[in-house]
Amino acid sequence: MYNLESVEADFDRQANILPAAYKKADLPCCIPRHLVTEEQEDLLGLLEKLKEFFEGRLGLMPGEPHSLKLKPNAEPAHASPFPVPQKHLKLMKDELNCLIDLGVL
Repeated sequence: MYNLESVEADFDRQANILPAAYKKADLPCCIPRHLVTEEQEDLLGLLEKLKEFFEGRLGLMPGEPHSLKLKPNAEPAHASPFPVPQKHLKLMKDELNCLIDLGVL
């Protein structure tokens, strides 16, 4: 059986989509306070080693470019696009424009 609170939380999460925030993470603020001091320091050290992943920007995949080889008789699949609720349309367009500006799309 479903937990009513869980279902309501899922509904709220889906109904209240927030815009993407491409900003540098404040690593010390990301450390959970329930960890003991030594664990907090270890985790912060690990995050500092990997800080390039928390710069708030999209990166490029390292290595050689890849390509997909298709069968000679392959045909593109066609499916109907997912409908976007009117209340999320502006948010989606803004995010797409942001991804275009960043060179992702």
